[in-house]
Amino acid sequence: MFMLHYVVVLIIAIAGFSAFINETFFKFSRTIGFTVFSMLFSLFLTFIVKIAIDLNISNTAKDIHYSLQNIDFQYIVMNYLIGYLLFATALHTNIVKLKSVIKNISYLATLGVVISALLTGLILYVFFLLFNLKVGLGACLIFGALISPTDPVAVMSVLKKNKTLDSNLKITIIGESLFNDATGILLLIIFYSIFSGTNNSINYAEIINLMYHEVFLSILFSILVGLFFGKFILKKVKSSQTGILLTVFIAGFVYLVCQKTHLSAPLSMVILGLICGYFLTLSKLDTTKVNEFWGIVDDILNSCLFVLIGLKILSMDINLIFIFLGVITLLVISLSRFSSILLPILFYKNYTFEEKIKRSMVMTLGGVRGGISLALALSLTEFPKDLIYITYIVVILSIIFQSTLFEKYVLKISK
Repeated sequence: MFMLHYVVVLIIAIAGFSAFINETFFKFSRTIGFTVFSMLFSLFLTFIVKIAIDLNISNTAKDIHYSLQNIDFQYIVMNYLIGYLLFATALHTNIVKLKSVIKNISYLATLGVVISALLTGLILYVFFLLFNLKVGLGACLIFGALISPTDPVAVMSVLKKNKTLDSNLKITIIGESLFNDATGILLLIIFYSIFSGTNNSINYAEIINLMYHEVFLSILFSILVGLFFGKFILKKVKSSQTGILLTVFIAGFVYLVCQKTHLSAPLSMVILGLICGYFLTLSKLDTTKVNEFWGIVDDILNSCLFVLIGLKILSMDINLIFIFLGVITLLVISLSRFSSILLPILFYKNYTFEEKIKRSMVMTLGGVRGGISLALALSLTEFPKDLIYITYIVVILSIIFQSTLFEKYVLKISK
């Protein structure tokens, strides 16, 4: 219990000081600032703790060091952070605007992810073969499935304060990130079941059952709960405090049910958040305080997530080779995503070829990767350690460099 307390206090302290240093002196975007400075603070903290252990100054230092080295990133993200983060992100998303670009989102979140995952897996497999790196086709395809979906938390962090991007493009990128995790997870499970077994065959009955449980039942459950709760309770709420308490309750309740029944928690929380956000706008209360509360929750959990990423990567034995492979992998992922986006856009008649390239570039650079990909990689028991390291490098590079390129590119084409 005390070790858990150390970890929580340290994570919040690192997040707070990272935000303060960034806002006061450097003024990077919040996403980049949190990631860079949390890593620097984590490195400094690790250094101080190690000195305290070497000098035998305090037993507390040993406890802190042990706690930091044994943080279960996958468990914390999937069981505590991601549910509320996805709910908060969806709650702030305008469902009416989302409906106006639903065809684009549907393609990008389903077939687009499949194409991107297959291209990423196959290109990386050929690349690894050329450099005599022993990574199998199955592992490459599994990696493609977990890294191809964009992260809604990271995407929203990058897009939240962007005022220059076309509103339709913005809502398309956000909407895709909200729903493509379900496709990625389903694809991941299919590839994993094929390549981790002994016969390397496809069990179609198992895949159909998986789709029924992970997709259909998850959607049905979240829609029914969301509609009932929204129509008969949220719509009648008159005070902001009651609205806040009720949204916290329903988010926690649905996430808990999903965990216990093995429904898709990410998909369910997204749909629930969208429905609750819609019914809050129909209620008689001023939704400003409710939105502000979930905005603060989003910021706190987001900062904790980026600190965890920083702490985890500092505890890993990563060298320059992995950084090089991470850069190459991010380029392959970006190329695959660009191809999957450009394919349907080429058939649009109301855009010039230059405009099609620009839209595809914006959506490619806007598709930032984050904590969900890391958590998925860590959840696999028979996954190459090298690819887990590469996943970390890709996520860090995506958050820091890809998001920076995105902001600069959007400003350039808006002039």
